[in-house]
Amino acid sequence: MDIEREELKDLTADEKEGAEIEFGQGGKSGKFSKKCKIIVAVVVVIVIAIIVAVVLVVVLKKKEEVKKGEVEGPTEFVGTPIPNNTNIPPLPTGSCPPGADGPYSHGVVAADAPQCSEVGRDILKKDGSAVDSAIATLFCIGVINMHSAGIGGGGFMVVYNRTRNFAEVFDYRESAPGKANTTMYVNSSLSSKYGTIASGVPGEVSGFRAAWERHGRLPWKISSNLLLIWRRMDSDLGTRHTPLLTGALRHRAFKNDAGLRELLIDENGNLKERGAILKMPKYARTLERIRDDSKSFYTGDLAKDIVKDIQDGGGIITLEDLKNYETVVRRPLSSKMGNYTWLTNPPPGGGAVSSLILNILKGYNMTAADRKDLNSSVLTYHRIVEAFKIVKNMTNPAFGESLRQRIYDNRTFDDYKYYGDFYSSTNTGGTSHLSVISPDGDAVAATNSINL
Repeated sequence: MDIEREELKDLTADEKEGAEIEFGQGGKSGKFSKKCKIIVAVVVVIVIAIIVAVVLVVVLKKKEEVKKGEVEGPTEFVGTPIPNNTNIPPLPTGSCPPGADGPYSHGVVAADAPQCSEVGRDILKKDGSAVDSAIATLFCIGVINMHSAGIGGGGFMVVYNRTRNFAEVFDYRESAPGKANTTMYVNSSLSSKYGTIASGVPGEVSGFRAAWERHGRLPWKISSNLLLIWRRMDSDLGTRHTPLLTGALRHRAFKNDAGLRELLIDENGNLKERGAILKMPKYARTLERIRDDSKSFYTGDLAKDIVKDIQDGGGIITLEDLKNYETVVRRPLSSKMGNYTWLTNPPPGGGAVSSLILNILKGYNMTAADRKDLNSSVLTYHRIVEAFKIVKNMTNPAFGESLRQRIYDNRTFDDYKYYGDFYSSTNTGGTSHLSVISPDGDAVAATNSINL
């Protein structure tokens, strides 16, 4: 849109210049009568108005599929430019540091499923932006690791634009239905985990669309179209599926869900084994409908189908809930770590906790030497893990230093109270993180979840 506004500015300036030339030819004295001036001024205004109207029509046609109200969530410019003194390092002139599979010299997509990283890579090869790649990759995660993320959940996405030195955060976490109340889970704590009554209003599709509208380069139908890459929406039952789903399927709410039984249970009533192919033709059709019209997820026929399924299962989400959902665009939190700038999501996200972890670790002045061998690596990771244990929700560097003094290099503590009453050891699933760096230096960090 900045380029298009510049074009409009140039056209208007040219038109004004032409008008001034015509004024100069209005007689030997170069002056007009008062009446002539008024007539010419009116003509100039009309001409400029026509040009503005024509340019606006062209601009509106350029933005494919985007109509007023189509992108759920705010569209005003509420991000934040990164200050010039933050010393963001330039991209390396040679290859990027080697990863698990070798050096990457053009771009990187890191997802928790190799197939999905490849989907994001292919989007970058099509000259897609970092956001285009992230959207395609996360749609893929919803297929391969459906227990971690998907269109029924939500998340946060931090987007960095290198050219503009600008970053913003998209908050598309689930929201509470309009009929939710403070006592709805009192009599049954399990109802907050199992069944459609536990569902929040999903934000993933809205968030993807909002991020694409501001940072996408490819048409939406390509960024959101996994079917261009996969002819069949199949999924291998991965290693992480079995322990998570086996435990979940013991609960009556899962066993009574016809959709889950059809997908995950074999003809003998047992959970399908690892390596089995999960056929998802209904989900494939849903993704096709999102590809063709993302608005349908919140206000169209797809929204009606979603609400019917939820309410048939006892849930309370309504069409009005979907219609009113909005993605929020926020300013990121930032902090320094050596010569690097850390950009993360503000509350209600957990970026403040991440910033506190960095404040704790600053005092160690870590360098590459802290991972030069096994012993130094173990100590480094020990310090990081201990820092994770004692963080809460504070970003004051002085507080971080006081907490660092509680970390011992030669021991850990079994008493959870040492780390504060807020700490407990848990092993939960239902979340997926993605990182993308595109060839132009733009970057995306996204965390998506279904809270399983």
